[in-house]
Amino acid sequence: MSRDAMNESKVEKLFYRVIIPEHTDYDSAPPVSGETDDFKWHLSKDQLLIEMKSHYSSEDEAREIVDQFLESWEVTIALLSGPESLTFSFDRSQILAREEDLVHSEITELDVSASEVIQLSDVLRLHVSHAAFPLPPQRFRLSPEAEMIFQRYMLYRAGRESLLGMARWCLTVVEYSARGREGAVDQYRIDLKVIRKLGELCGNREDITEARKSNGPSGVTPLKPAEREWIKSVTKRLILRVGEYGFDPNARMPQITMSDFQGVQ
Repeated sequence: MSRDAMNESKVEKLFYRVIIPEHTDYDSAPPVSGETDDFKWHLSKDQLLIEMKSHYSSEDEAREIVDQFLESWEVTIALLSGPESLTFSFDRSQILAREEDLVHSEITELDVSASEVIQLSDVLRLHVSHAAFPLPPQRFRLSPEAEMIFQRYMLYRAGRESLLGMARWCLTVVEYSARGREGAVDQYRIDLKVIRKLGELCGNREDITEARKSNGPSGVTPLKPAEREWIKSVTKRLILRVGEYGFDPNARMPQITMSDFQGVQ
């Protein structure tokens, strides 16, 4: 190893706070661990510890790799467990710096801290206790297409977008990214019946609760409760599928079919 390499700073660990909303707890969930090619991770209810395996000389360099992993993790948690069920906030890093002017290398630990204001909703919600932590996705990447749909979904969950508007956007991105409806069927392995049904509901239904205006003389044809739930389930699954494709476009993914969802035929 060269002298320059020996004297170069090295990021040893990154520490993240585990942010859990007031209506949720993981008190009975045992700690879990795992690893990627670049780092090991250890999650408890109080902290996520990242131990770097690969060499990174700066905090920003290490965080670029780790934060991409955590971003995908947070997205899948939001889709499968609900927004803000569990998120991560960077706390500090542990960096080893070697002093090259000393005869005997002296190791100095640098502790760099960052703070962040966390705002939680004061809306009354039922308290949920989880017996296990949600694990990170094995084959998911928050590609630009997946992120576009996910951000629109989060606007819907925040009450700033209608369900049908969100679903239309989801369908538009899926079809456009695959150069059309037939392309989406092949690229994302989605049964054409699913896409057709989603398009039909988005094009032929309105929702009284969202105060949408009807263009037809017969007035508003409201979504049935089962149709609303079906649309939400399908759009969440499409976001996951787009991210799965982003992770490995050549993977042979199982087909998404109508039988994967309930309430609508």
